[in-house]
Amino acid sequence: MEPSVRRDLLQEHRDGLGAVEGSEVLTPDQLELESVYFGLRSFVGVDLSRFRKNARVGQILERWLRSGLVAIRGERVVPTRQGYLVADHLPIELVD
Repeated sequence: MEPSVRRDLLQEHRDGLGAVEGSEVLTPDQLELESVYFGLRSFVGVDLSRFRKNARVGQILERWLRSGLVAIRGERVVPTRQGYLVADHLPIELVD
């Protein structure tokens, strides 16, 4: 990092300005999708009950299972090695 940039950041911190320029408020549906998005990109996965909410989402999960993109471990849907490669695209399929 350039020294001038570092100085500017330190001065902003001293002035009480944070590193966050803005923020947004998410709807409950957006929060749900974000949670699924992050879960499918980690070994923690997503609670299986989230996929049992409606038939269409259940069909998508079945397709992912058949394709080897996810596996079920206990009550969690977790990405496989193959699933990690496309994890950014999986939640997009869940959006109406």
